[in-house]
Amino acid sequence: MRDNSATNASAFHHGFVASFPHITHLTLTCRFGRGLSQLTHLIEMLCLFSALQDLQLAEISTFVDVDSVPATGVPPQNLRSLTLAAGSAGLILTWLRLVGRPPNMRSLTLSLLRHDDAAAVRAALEDFGDALHHLDITVSFSLSLSSGFYSDPLRVFNLSLLPALTLLTIRDPTAPRTWDPTLLSRLLLALPSPSLRSISLELALSSYRNIEWDLLDAFLSSEARFPVLETVLLRLHHPIYCKLVGGALPLLNARGVLRSEWRGY
Repeated sequence: MRDNSATNASAFHHGFVASFPHITHLTLTCRFGRGLSQLTHLIEMLCLFSALQDLQLAEISTFVDVDSVPATGVPPQNLRSLTLAAGSAGLILTWLRLVGRPPNMRSLTLSLLRHDDAAAVRAALEDFGDALHHLDITVSFSLSLSSGFYSDPLRVFNLSLLPALTLLTIRDPTAPRTWDPTLLSRLLLALPSPSLRSISLELALSSYRNIEWDLLDAFLSSEARFPVLETVLLRLHHPIYCKLVGGALPLLNARGVLRSEWRGY
């Protein structure tokens, strides 16, 4: 969905929503120009989808600063799952902090964050991270990430704020050449959740060969800390590594929760 002019604003929300009053799943791509008015129209439109349960914002290209996000409207109260791509995370999560998180929202999926999104995402998790059951994040542990993207996930994602988490997915598509091998461990070691059932890590393992496998193995295999853990899944970028993870994580393997699969990248 694209809107490139203020003259189309009315059709952008009222006419569209009137045609689909019972929509439960919605995917949007929005490209705006400068100014706050078009973002306001988008928010007004989203509020009209009263039956919405699953919202995916593929992109919001705008020049609006998160400090200018309007504190107006009532978000769909049945919203359960929110997927936000680059450029949309900061704006939408700031809006939800201002007007109130939908009471049934339990799932949050975030793509690789831009610098402008980082502080807003951190603040949102501090506000309502305790309600999340499912978190799916794309991060980079690279020390030489391209300009515009945020490369310090430890400052954004404090997993200790997610006590109700049952499903955690962490992806790093960047195959970093220069990185701190302790970063992934430090991120995961904050997990407090006795309700956690599944952890999925999607990594280019050739870049992670110096990871602290022994530390992660001992931590994640603890039945006292994770009594209901059913699956630790490693999605790897080459089939040869699927044969190696069992030896790298013997305690998880012995507990019977370790899984691996080749993603075919």
